[in-house]
Amino acid sequence: MSPDLVASRTRWLVRVAVALLIVTLVATAALFYGALGWRQMTTACTAEDAAPSRATGSSVAFSWSWTPPGFACTWPGSGGEGVTVTKLWW
Repeated sequence: MSPDLVASRTRWLVRVAVALLIVTLVATAALFYGALGWRQMTTACTAEDAAPSRATGSSVAFSWSWTPPGFACTWPGSGGEGVTVTKLWW
C-alpha cells in the first residue's frame, strides 16, 4: 500500500473514532441528566410544601415537557385543570 493511502485511511479512522467518542459522551451526559433530574424532581415535588397555592390535592404526576422544556410536576387544580410547574432542574 502506498503511504498516501495508509495516511488517508488513518485520518478517516481517527475521524470516525472521534465522532463515535463525541456521540457516546453526549448520549451519556443526556442519560445522566435525565436520571438525576428525574430523581431530583420526584424528591422536590413529593415534599409536603411543594404544591403551589392553586393546587387542590396532594397527589402529583411527573412528566417531561417539551414546551417549555423541562421536568414537569402536575397537581390537581380547581375546575378539573391541573396546576403544572416545569423547570429544567429541580
